Amino acid sequence: MLDFLRIQLKEVLDIGFMANTSLKKEEKENMPSTSDCVQGRKLLIYKMALYLAKLSQHDYELSGRLPSLVAVGVLYVALKIIEQLKKMVLITCELI
Repeated sequence: MLDFLRIQLKEVLDIGFMANTSLKKEEKENMPSTSDCVQGRKLLIYKMALYLAKLSQHDYELSGRLPSLVAVGVLYVALKIIEQLKKMVLITCELI
């Protein structure tokens, strides 16, 4: 499921952060320290989605679901939480 989440983050939102241990020293130094900039928001989305994904792996009800479906749900919930925290719109939905 984490693989699906990483693919969706990269393909849909162009968020490609890896685990901090795989970053070089220069890359770690260039990581944003605040979520006020675009890169900072991307890092916040990445960390929130990863946290929720790991948390969802312990839920019995979600264990029978398709991993790709759980990953989409995790990404959606992460974006909605960040919308509430930052008081900004990240997801828009227009009805036809």
